[in-house]
Amino acid sequence: MSDMNFVPDDYVITKEAKRSNIFYIALFVLVMMALGVTFGVIKIRQSKLQKQEDAVDLKLKQACKELSQIEVMQTKRKELMNTALMASDLIEPIPRSVLLAAVTNAMPDGVSIIKLKLDEKVSRTRRRSNYDKKKSASKKGKVSKKKKTSKKSKKANTKKPEPLMLRTVVIEGLSPTDIEVAEYIAILSGCHIFEDVELTKSEEVSVEGFVFRRFELKSTLKNNFTVTEKDVTQIKNKLFSAK
Repeated sequence: MSDMNFVPDDYVITKEAKRSNIFYIALFVLVMMALGVTFGVIKIRQSKLQKQEDAVDLKLKQACKELSQIEVMQTKRKELMNTALMASDLIEPIPRSVLLAAVTNAMPDGVSIIKLKLDEKVSRTRRRSNYDKKKSASKKGKVSKKKKTSKKSKKANTKKPEPLMLRTVVIEGLSPTDIEVAEYIAILSGCHIFEDVELTKSEEVSVEGFVFRRFELKSTLKNNFTVTEKDVTQIKNKLFSAK
């Protein structure tokens, strides 16, 4: 006998369609779950990266703040240094009373001072003394080869010289003869607060019928020199012994 199928074809087709729909729905759910997990992982990584970026930004802000504070401190330091330099320039290393005593105690017999002037000016170039000139002249023959190699390094390492306060003393006076003037120059040159004592003017004048030599001396005071009580005693002893 042949098998008889009493199930309608529509029922079979409907059942297979339901099965396929369930399979597709399950597959869709699995795909969506995978997408959701992937999206969650990406979000977690993004949050971690955002936290790291925020931490780096915070460190950069702190570093910038510290740099700005360092710059402010450096500017304040420069201002304080300039103020200290100005204050040190205002404080006279050699008191005028000591200077006046040195000038008057060094006068030979018969010499009188008409005018004493102290000039102060700021200079950015160092004034060379006689000792520096003699020292540089004695080394000219030895450094002829070294100059060629040192010129390039000096140009590369040139710095702006610090401002120096130059104090110049101008002495005008009368003396009987040129001998007393020469003696006066010798005594002042031996005093260690003066350097480069020069005779800038000397002429014959008549005062109340008497003939005198009117002279003008010019000297610079040493910059890096501060007078103490011991120095004052030495200046007095040296001047009197020179006389």
